[in-house]
Amino acid sequence: MLAAKARWEAIVVGDVVDVATLSRESAPANDAFVLAAKAWWEEIIVSDVADVAALWYAELLGVSSSSYDVYTSGGQPLNLTDVIPVDDIVIAYEFAQMDGLGDSDGNTLGSTLLTSFRDVSNSGLPISAFLKFDVADVDAFIAAGTFQAVVLHEMGHALGFGYFSNYPSRCGTTCVVYEASAPHGCVAAAKYRELGFADELLVHFDGEPSDGSYCSHWYEGQLGDELMSPFISDAHNPLTAISIAGMADMGYQVVYDTADPIDTISHLTAALKASPTNTRLARRQRHSRARQKAMAALRASAPAP
Repeated sequence: MLAAKARWEAIVVGDVVDVATLSRESAPANDAFVLAAKAWWEEIIVSDVADVAALWYAELLGVSSSSYDVYTSGGQPLNLTDVIPVDDIVIAYEFAQMDGLGDSDGNTLGSTLLTSFRDVSNSGLPISAFLKFDVADVDAFIAAGTFQAVVLHEMGHALGFGYFSNYPSRCGTTCVVYEASAPHGCVAAAKYRELGFADELLVHFDGEPSDGSYCSHWYEGQLGDELMSPFISDAHNPLTAISIAGMADMGYQVVYDTADPIDTISHLTAALKASPTNTRLARRQRHSRARQKAMAALRASAPAP
């Protein structure tokens, strides 16, 4: 259940991504990871997306208007039925005390929730998303040196990576072969071949549909610790031209100037996939999948605020 109160500290406006913190206490050290991820993705995605004139605050958070109290940095309450304009996409984020650091199945790092999308006829791209992080787990990731990669990965999902059925290209809609259902081919599959691979580009298919990684990442058996595979390594986690091309398949205009070389990918050992970092990340992915499904069911049965 969401916290009873949150504080809207700031909105940082960018060319593509707006980020807004809901953290009840300012945490500049944590904010820096989010702002760095925002800057990194904005070097890749260079096009404007159709603006949205009015988005309810409740829609931004994926909640009903009565379940979450939001305050400005000056302490004034916000009405969740009020609206904000959206230039491209707005991502709310929160660092909060949740269930705490631990190894039980109940432990999560939080969730990534895409809270509203454009119509498929108008690109299908996200309008808003909400990233929530458990501060206890965040501290552990920072100590391990993996948190920046986690935030980059989660912001990739907030931008729509893995929600393949939303986009007109149809790329990624058939698990396992990425371009199997795409009538006009896929940029990421072509980029994969251009980089020297002879086989088909695959979507991650290990596990079950309830797993957060299932059919929403690259297959780690091919791309190892590439940033948009399900696993984070202790090394570089390259953001390669393949993931950038995946964003092009979604409908974004992209550039490849910051792409990491494909030969910087490392293949993952069983021990690394079972590491504390990836155990926590897998739980976050499952929690995100469950929350996304629950929100969709709620919206199907309830009127808008």
